[in-house]
Amino acid sequence: MQSWMLVLALLPAVPPATESVEQGLPGFVYIEHRKYYDLDARTLYALRTQLEERRREMGTGAEPVGRTTQRLEVRYELLPLPAGCQLRAVELTLEVTIHLPRWRPEGRRPVGLGKRWDTMLEALTRHEEGHRDNALWAAHGLHRRLLELAEPGQDCLALHRAAQRERFKAEVRYRQRDQAYDRRTDHGVRQGSVL
Repeated sequence: MQSWMLVLALLPAVPPATESVEQGLPGFVYIEHRKYYDLDARTLYALRTQLEERRREMGTGAEPVGRTTQRLEVRYELLPLPAGCQLRAVELTLEVTIHLPRWRPEGRRPVGLGKRWDTMLEALTRHEEGHRDNALWAAHGLHRRLLELAEPGQDCLALHRAAQRERFKAEVRYRQRDQAYDRRTDHGVRQGSVL
């Protein structure tokens, strides 16, 4: 399951503290967190029951017991010029958190169940990373389009509105791509994210 939140601001951004930060493009900051919730069941039935309880708590419906959330912040300055207004100091920060289960039974893991768990967790992780990749795709596209708006020409209000339109279009593109991904993978089931 995923969510998308976007903040537009006219002030410089400071990235929050993070577990890992990757920077590639100037003005684009990517931050990724991994968060885990623990399970302690010893049998397949008990493990499935704990996963189902967690799914209900998370409100994910038929989706797997992982979750990927995104937070996107866009900051820029509007500089009035005689020839119009210029968008500058564009900074986009995408923060992604991938939530996954962690199985920690007391004592040793039952061997057969351990193999099933490892296979499921690998598939679930791959599925959630697909949601992350969709968010990165949309955020990179928005960043590129905002940089294209940086040339002076329109007045500041029109330029600000153009930036907001690009943000809205990026959000729509992201949702469409991410929903198609969940349909194609049956929320990760076709990738093997079932126990």
